[in-house]
Amino acid sequence: MNAFSRGANCPACSAPVHPDARFCPQCGASVGDAVRRYQWIMSVPLVHNRFMLYDLAKVLFGTAAVSALLILAILGVSGGERDFLESYLKIMQMFGLILAGFAVATLAGMLVFFGNRYRIGFIMDRHGIRWFTAMARARWLNRAAVVGGFLAGKPSVVGAGLLGQATEKGKIGWGDIRKVKLYPALSVISILNNRRVVVRLYCNPENYPLIVETLKQRATRATFQVLGWAVVVVVPGCLRGGS
Repeated sequence: MNAFSRGANCPACSAPVHPDARFCPQCGASVGDAVRRYQWIMSVPLVHNRFMLYDLAKVLFGTAAVSALLILAILGVSGGERDFLESYLKIMQMFGLILAGFAVATLAGMLVFFGNRYRIGFIMDRHGIRWFTAMARARWLNRAAVVGGFLAGKPSVVGAGLLGQATEKGKIGWGDIRKVKLYPALSVISILNNRRVVVRLYCNPENYPLIVETLKQRATRATFQVLGWAVVVVVPGCLRGGS
């Protein structure tokens, strides 16, 4: 089920104020210019989510590109001239199989462990945008990976668990937002800084217009781009509803 709440906080005492109120009931200060606070939780599909698949592909191709350059440099220094190309192709073939196995395992985990759904919460207030994992199963998995990897002596598993814990929540201030990509057909918003996508806001038809309007008012340094038409065929409305 999707949850959505909104309201404002008094700029003087931070007490909660009704959205239509002009004065704070606690201290009497004017709240006409108070920034409303929006909070909602969405149940997001995984395997047939165009954005999730794009992020996974970006990680895999990025890893492959960096690894290809490193292996090329290592073989260039230590390998012989005769078998250089053959050795390089064999190593890259092995590495490609490893990445393919990782991709299959990731998709299988999305289906089996998470049931093809992931619950994530968002908060938008005067400080900026925050997000958090609203799924106890995901938090448990990250901590189990750290403990299990440590006991099994596998640093890669420990690292994956720690990375998962680090991404369980995050935030971005209004002044750090540089680009906003809008997908009206899917009620999705991509928030970018100078380098990358920081977070994607999964909304529903009810709160999407309010969130977009708040972004336009608060993210004054950002440029806005509407890209909804390009993804309607790929994921026809699958992000609109929650579980």
